[in-house]
Amino acid sequence: MKAEEFVEEKLKQLKGAFQGFIDEAAYQAKKVEIQNQSNETKKSAELNEKLLKLKNALDTGILTQTEYETKKAEWIAQSSHAELDTKARLEQQALEREIREREQKERQASQWLESAINQATKGNFSKALETLRQIPNGTEAYFQAQSKISEYEQVIKNQILEKQRIEKEKEELIAKSKNLVALTHNGKRVAAALVDKTIHIVDSVTRKITISGVFGETTFADGEFVIINLVVRNEDKKSRNISASMMTLIDSEGREFQTSSTAMTALTMSGEQKAELWPTQIQPGLDKDITIVFDIPPTAQDLKLKVPSGLFGQPAILPLSLAL
Repeated sequence: MKAEEFVEEKLKQLKGAFQGFIDEAAYQAKKVEIQNQSNETKKSAELNEKLLKLKNALDTGILTQTEYETKKAEWIAQSSHAELDTKARLEQQALEREIREREQKERQASQWLESAINQATKGNFSKALETLRQIPNGTEAYFQAQSKISEYEQVIKNQILEKQRIEKEKEELIAKSKNLVALTHNGKRVAAALVDKTIHIVDSVTRKITISGVFGETTFADGEFVIINLVVRNEDKKSRNISASMMTLIDSEGREFQTSSTAMTALTMSGEQKAELWPTQIQPGLDKDITIVFDIPPTAQDLKLKVPSGLFGQPAILPLSLAL
């Protein structure tokens, strides 16, 4: 294979490797290196050919021994200087490539650090730690990253401890509360109301100012709508009737709010959810989703759901703060 064809083949292989495996800077540096190596090989071959012709001139008497030795030394010296120049150039190219790679690594490390800090600012400390651990040792951002890692690990640890403390307090409060039970719902320990062998679990609570119908009509709250989605589970051995409209909502001032029939009708007409306007029956061992709506002052706080019992039973008072 000719030298030109060999170089062309090497460059083709390099181009293939470049596609997705090495960056543009590394590709260009390697390309120059291959071309320089090819040039040096070509120059060496040219020198050998010139020296061979010079020897023939000596052998045929065209040159004297002194002339031969002088010319030979001159050509070899010229070649040596060229080799030194090439070596220096290659070393400079290698240094420049190293500087580019270093700068690229520093930029990437700085970007990771900035991204991690932004993630932590948004409260996503786990993602921030994942990003920080990508920053390599030896970069300017590394030591700051290590400091942030320690800081964020402590934040996560404190969050876990605080969550455990709250969960423990919640469990203790539920245990002291009448007609409340602790259970796991949607992966969380929550309180649920136990009334007449039915368990009332709060699935979600939404606050709205308006409810829009399917035909474009809008129902406005006098204050603010509180939409509570419940899962009611019948633990009895017989069917149970649930009157969702009899449930009430109590705020921190002791005010007791009835369900809003207007809002519940509007919600049903919206097509989004089905509010229970009338008593509904639940068979033994089954769950039923029930939605109720209240219209309360926007300033009402510390809301509790009051679930009525039968004639001789006690109602359950379920704080929404414990139910979610």
